[in-house]
Amino acid sequence: MNIHLKSITLLSLTCVLLTSCSHKPQTPWEAVQDSILPQLIPAENKTKVPLVVKPFLPDVDIGFVVDEETTYTFVDPGNLEEWSIDQDTLMETAMENLEDRSEDLNIEVAEAGEGKEETYVIVEVDDGYSAVRLLSAAVRNAVSRELGDEFIAAVPTRDFLIFWHPSFSLGVQFTNQVRTEYDAEEKYKLSPELILVTPEGMQQLKVEGQ
Repeated sequence: MNIHLKSITLLSLTCVLLTSCSHKPQTPWEAVQDSILPQLIPAENKTKVPLVVKPFLPDVDIGFVVDEETTYTFVDPGNLEEWSIDQDTLMETAMENLEDRSEDLNIEVAEAGEGKEETYVIVEVDDGYSAVRLLSAAVRNAVSRELGDEFIAAVPTRDFLIFWHPSFSLGVQFTNQVRTEYDAEEKYKLSPELILVTPEGMQQLKVEGQ
């Protein structure tokens, strides 16, 4: 996998929105399996409509979609029966497709000062799957080469993913900006909380004062 690093000087939190909907596609598994992708969604969504989800963080689940280029449809339990597959197969297929779509991805690396502690990384792709690339091992490995083995991640909206070093001098300002972006987003909110990423896994960090 080739992940290209592009240097920038300004932090951009512009979101590119795609329309999404949920319905039951009447197509065989072989016809859709290459289009299956994971998608991060608010955990509360599963209480509103029937969805196949995998818990991820306290306020964020991993959902699954059939990608249709400019829109996508969520996978529901009926689809698994229709396709004669289980959730493990769905997850494995979705992650393989996500890794494939992350090849040759441009991630933006910027510096507020010298060294890894003053570096931050942005993933902002115009395809509706920026935040969920937090799940990509290749993306996390690329970030770790810039920031070290442990780093902070945030996914305030579906279309924005940012990482920075735990000792980043602008950590408080970035944390506040994550909250601002989350509050301002109307359609694709995810979480205002921070995520600690380590070689052992990921866990949510509760931001003091929230």
